[in-house]
Amino acid sequence: LKPKQKLQVEALRQGRPTVQPDNIKDFLDSFTYPLYFFDYETLGSLVPYFDGLKPYQQLPFQYSLHILDSPGADLRHEEFLHRDNSSPAEPLTKALITHIGDNGSVVTWNMGFEKSCNTLLGSLTPGYEEFYDKLNNRIVDLMIPFSSNWYVDADFKGSASIKNVLPVLIPELSHKDLAISDGGSAQRLWMEAIL
Repeated sequence: LKPKQKLQVEALRQGRPTVQPDNIKDFLDSFTYPLYFFDYETLGSLVPYFDGLKPYQQLPFQYSLHILDSPGADLRHEEFLHRDNSSPAEPLTKALITHIGDNGSVVTWNMGFEKSCNTLLGSLTPGYEEFYDKLNNRIVDLMIPFSSNWYVDADFKGSASIKNVLPVLIPELSHKDLAISDGGSAQRLWMEAIL
């Protein structure tokens, strides 16, 4: 068995998760306030709708941003949804600049995706490359404790995907109960409504 599989078997045998609390604590201690919990929704198609894109390249048209200014503070929410039949790159960028501060950790799940979107947006919006470079340097990946096997639950079924982890840890926040529960549906519905 591979190491991750051994941890899954151990969690199953014990009937509880295997946890490495010191690693998780060190990871969380690296975060700095305010915390920005950030997620993009994107569009991509074989034939790009907007200039500067390659086939299937993912261009954000929406973001959700939850902000926690300090421990114990109320969680605030900001969002952007592009509503015109035009490239969302510049309007989204201008909105994001007004919503996200210059410091603090930007928390994502699977940071490679958000970072690649930021790099693309920087290339599509001249003058904003530095903003996106700095933003990418602040991103932390909440998936790390799970992909690094610091927290393993047999019910994750060997996956670190948020769709497998979230319902196990916080069942009331499952994606299954959302009207639009996946990025593919969000993309399709936005393209039908706007394009």
